[in-house]
Amino acid sequence: MQWLLISILALLLFSGPAGPAQADDMRQVLEGAWARNAAIAALTARRAEILARKRAAGRLTPGPPVLGVGHLNGYVTGDDGYREYDVELGTPLWLPGEGTAIRLVADAELVQLAAELVMARLAVAGAVRDAYWRYRLAAVAAEVARRRLDAARALEGDLVRQVRAGQVARADLLLAVAETADARAILSTADASATQARLAFHALTGAAPPADLAEPEVPAQADANHPRLNALRRTVEVSEATNRLLKIQDRDSPEVALVGVVERDLANDPYDKRIGIRVVIPFATEGRNEPRRKANAVERTRALAELQATDSQIRTDVGQAEADLASAKEREMLAGERYRAFAERLELVERSVRAGEGGLVELIRARASLFEADTARLQNQIAVMQARSRLNQALGLDPWSPVPVPVQEAGK
Repeated sequence: MQWLLISILALLLFSGPAGPAQADDMRQVLEGAWARNAAIAALTARRAEILARKRAAGRLTPGPPVLGVGHLNGYVTGDDGYREYDVELGTPLWLPGEGTAIRLVADAELVQLAAELVMARLAVAGAVRDAYWRYRLAAVAAEVARRRLDAARALEGDLVRQVRAGQVARADLLLAVAETADARAILSTADASATQARLAFHALTGAAPPADLAEPEVPAQADANHPRLNALRRTVEVSEATNRLLKIQDRDSPEVALVGVVERDLANDPYDKRIGIRVVIPFATEGRNEPRRKANAVERTRALAELQATDSQIRTDVGQAEADLASAKEREMLAGERYRAFAERLELVERSVRAGEGGLVELIRARASLFEADTARLQNQIAVMQARSRLNQALGLDPWSPVPVPVQEAGK
């Protein structure tokens, strides 16, 4: 086999892919994904509703005024000229401390909403992370498959020239043709997988996958300010504020009204005019209040139980993610050893071919094994970053932030 063949093989085998381009702004990618998420859009819209209730609690009355108009006459019993016209203008009144309690509930709900937004954004960030690493795994497989096809085509082209020159048998050329076809099939499959992963990422974020994503290495210890825990704590605070409001709202709003009456007894009598005040004071009943208190107590109990279960689940998730990261690092080391072994084996086979002691079949097999090992090596390197990404997700970290996002900042 000629030196040109060996040189081409070595160049294509050991030249890795080009270094990654400058990483895109991951925060822009995440903001695109957040903007497309329906749950985040609903939470964001809910802020306006809470603020509207808070503003309403600062108004003079809890409800709008009411105008009533009435008329009485004697048409049915015999019309002797009796007429009565009533006009009533009334309004509900706040219970003592009711407006302040409603505003405190709204403030607690705003903090809860901010915490839920952080939690929802973290969930979307997790989906973006998964989609990104799926793309990276598929893309590196496609890159190695492309290099394998380039090497197979170079080998086939060199053998075509050698067959025409009568230097090698046509049987060796057919082996190279078969290797090229095999490499094309592998590349077609890998390209399809990479395209599907890229489209899935674009559908989620509206952007192309960044060239690189460097996940920060942080201590694998669950933080008490984890977004999921914060959201549940805020739910408990809302239920407590609601409970204080329910103690004040133990009855319907009292009402006060200005009443005016104009009447006459007989057709020729002059109209009498009177004006007065009507006050309505509702009473508190257990039939009204107990169901509301129980419903709020159920929500508080649910949030406390979920808080305890979530805290345990987060610690479990972090422990599992840490174990997965350790396993991924070990697999990366073993894949590197396997790649180096196949690389050395290929060098030995090349020497044998140059000495005329080895055949083309053995060279093609050695080269295919090295490409396969190279794919596994690169994918295991990405798997380490993917495992670190899942660990950071379990810890409640955004891909662009090494620390959890404070709830107060998220609500601004």
